[in-house]
Amino acid sequence: MSRTSRPRISEDDWKREAHHRIEEGNHCYAEGRCRLANAYQYDTEIAESLQRRLQDLRRTLPAWQNSSLWIMVRGRWLTVQGCVGKDFDRPAFVAAMREIPDVEKVIDQTTATPSRGVPYALYPASGASTVTNTPNR
Repeated sequence: MSRTSRPRISEDDWKREAHHRIEEGNHCYAEGRCRLANAYQYDTEIAESLQRRLQDLRRTLPAWQNSSLWIMVRGRWLTVQGCVGKDFDRPAFVAAMREIPDVEKVIDQTTATPSRGVPYALYPASGASTVTNTPNR
């Protein structure tokens, strides 16, 4: 996979989403859905559990190792992005991610056909000034 296939968020987008990140973190605790006062305080624990889960999946679901994946942990949500092989068992992999303690939601943005586009923003092509996003078809 080329450098242009890596997921990306621009600094402007990151700043624009800051208010939402803060609000979601506070609401989770106020609504009694979280044991910690901020949903983002879970990120380190979830990331550590994710690493252990991926080690387990090396044995039980080895096809994921033939994929090029990025997994973002953010406010109790996991976003899985990247390219997977045709033999990749997407439902089983996503189910394994949902089993990680304190994960509230798993967003699957993977594709087995990157030539048709990917379901996330890409780095701009050389000389281009904006982030591109070709929808997955």
